[in-house]
Amino acid sequence: RNQINFYWRYSIFMFDAPVLMAVGTIATTNGFCKRLFDANITEEDQRTNVNLAMCTGFALENFFLKATDMGLGSCILTAPLAFVPNPEKLLGIDDVHIAAFITAGFPDETPKPARRKPITEMYIHL
Repeated sequence: RNQINFYWRYSIFMFDAPVLMAVGTIATTNGFCKRLFDANITEEDQRTNVNLAMCTGFALENFFLKATDMGLGSCILTAPLAFVPNPEKLLGIDDVHIAAFITAGFPDETPKPARRKPITEMYIHL
C-alpha cells in the first residue's frame, strides 16, 4: 500500500473495496501456439501472449457483465502495476503473471447513464 501511496487519490478505494482480486495468466502456458513451436512446426512469436491477454479480457468482460447484473460495482485497475513492478513477487506467486487488479462490492452511488450523442454531433458529411 505504501508503494503507491502518492497515487492514493485514484487508488485508495482499491484497499477499501470489500473484494480485491489479482487477475493473471499462468506463465507456463501450453496453448496451441506453444505446442506448434515446441514441435518445431512454427517459429516462436508473440501470439501466445496476445492470446492470453485477449482471453483474460474476454473473461473479465463476462465477470463485469455478471457483476453488474447482480447489482455489484466493479473496477479494473492496471495503474498499480506501474508503481509495483513485480506484484507476483510481493504476493509470493511464481507461476502467474498478474495483468490487473479487480475491485468488487456494492456501489455507493448509481449515476444515470451518460447522454448518448446523436450521429449528427459526431459525424459531419461534407
